[in-house]
Amino acid sequence: MMKRILLLILLVSFMALPAMAQYSVGDTVANFTLPDGNNQPVSLYDYPNRIMFLVFWSTG
Repeated sequence: MMKRILLLILLVSFMALPAMAQYSVGDTVANFTLPDGNNQPVSLYDYPNRIMFLVFWSTG
């Protein structure tokens, strides 16, 4: 049973590696759109040449 748990943990951690993008200062990121607090769509490209600070949180 312990071997199965260890194997599962290893598989999940290897699957997460591609999701961890490595960006450097000056890199261009892909555009994305998310709803704001009023449920209105906001696109990253709506704010060109600005420093962005994104906060992702959840209450549940």
